[in-house]
Amino acid sequence: LVPIIAQESKHRHYFDRSHDRALVDYLSEVLKANTYKDKIFIVLHTKGSHFEYSRRYPKEFEIFKKSDVLKRDALVNSYDNTILYTDYVISEIIDVLNNSNRPAAMVYISDHGENLMDDERQLFGHAIGTEYDLRSAGLVWLSDSMIKYESAKSANLMANANKPISVSDVGWSLLSLANIEVPGSNEVGDIFSKNFTIRDRYYEVRGNLFEYKNGDL
Repeated sequence: LVPIIAQESKHRHYFDRSHDRALVDYLSEVLKANTYKDKIFIVLHTKGSHFEYSRRYPKEFEIFKKSDVLKRDALVNSYDNTILYTDYVISEIIDVLNNSNRPAAMVYISDHGENLMDDERQLFGHAIGTEYDLRSAGLVWLSDSMIKYESAKSANLMANANKPISVSDVGWSLLSLANIEVPGSNEVGDIFSKNFTIRDRYYEVRGNLFEYKNGDL
């Protein structure tokens, strides 16, 4: 699906055999090639923490060592290294945007969590529909100038910071942040709106749709 969706963009570049840090250097080149007044929407698709975990980070980020005793210890240690590396890549992206001295925003969203043989079920991977793979991480960063230009949206974002959201809210939120109006705009799904509303969420596993209510799992 990634190449299919990417076809809608004006420019595409792939780093099939590189670690995610390669995206940062390319981002820097793109920003340097465009003026301050250019409006740019850039999508960076990371490999993140997809299995096989040990292939997702360079050697210097192997902080949590593999274990030869327990399989789960080895999995968790490798997975934790991917999280450490992703944190580093995100911080580098923020630095590049911040140093560009332009109004900028970064929205990071993970599409799923991961089962790491966490309980007696010994489940591994994602797309299973448990408390371990349905909950995922998200982060929004706004530059100082963006906060100034979009003070109301920034304040609404802070007010909504601790509310549970769905990945399906990201699209509406990005449109709002870019001040793009489309038919049927949905403020209740916009984290930059004062009208953002906590709603029941849904997920799909093996073609079946389930409702995820707050407090479930």
